[in-house]
Amino acid sequence: MRAANTVLAAAAMATAVSSQQTTKQYIDPMTGFTFQSFSPGDGYRFGIVMPQGDTTDLIGQLTGPLNGEGGGWAGIDFGNKMVGPLLIVAWPAGDAANSVMISPRQAHGKNPDRVTVYTAQPIKLRQIAKGTFANGSHVTATFVCEGCINADSFDPKTSQTGQFAWAYSSKTVVTPGSADTVLSEHQERYGRFGVDLDGARSPEYASYAKLAQSATSSGGFPGPTTTTMGGGAGATSSPAGGGKSGAVSNGRIGAESVIALACAGALYAIQAFLDF
Repeated sequence: MRAANTVLAAAAMATAVSSQQTTKQYIDPMTGFTFQSFSPGDGYRFGIVMPQGDTTDLIGQLTGPLNGEGGGWAGIDFGNKMVGPLLIVAWPAGDAANSVMISPRQAHGKNPDRVTVYTAQPIKLRQIAKGTFANGSHVTATFVCEGCINADSFDPKTSQTGQFAWAYSSKTVVTPGSADTVLSEHQERYGRFGVDLDGARSPEYASYAKLAQSATSSGGFPGPTTTTMGGGAGATSSPAGGGKSGAVSNGRIGAESVIALACAGALYAIQAFLDF
């Protein structure tokens, strides 16, 4: 009986390992960037692209489903568990302009109030407006993260495959317009996936990164940029609008972008739900 249970357990473990999803090449329809991308087929998607050669930088794209009223958040953890490694979270800022907040976090426990703003290592986040938007159904943030490959994340020098963790929530964060808000609990799907780090390296990285907004060294509001973070300096993030190039001013999207946002939201919803 014990032997049979051991065989069944081994078979279950083998099935779990073999069925673990890994990233595949994905061309984002809004930015034109080619990512290594993961999607479990329920509206969540994460994509990554890195420079060739040694680097501490990356470009990420984070998409998550919302509750239909613009509430919720999406997160990507640069490790195989949520507690400990560097975590990037994006959510709608909760204003009429549909701007997006993005914040580096670190989970010290499973409760939302144990997920604090990340200050362990200096990093710099710069959003790419062309691939950043929020509407009633989805939030998407496309960003350059300088310094994100560090002691609290993954090491492409030692492994060709990184192990990341993902999660999202359809519940509105406590204070949507605040970069250091307490997150809402997530009761939706979450899990781990493998990242093809070699496949994520791209000769186009420099041209992609040029589209990012400039980072600032001062506070997080009201501009569409993110501030330098880390080193215990009380890191904050700021909102960025997106959906149409050149339509962003002080984190707000002009009226001419409304149609573009609606189309972009529909396109992202279709792409994110495809189980490719």
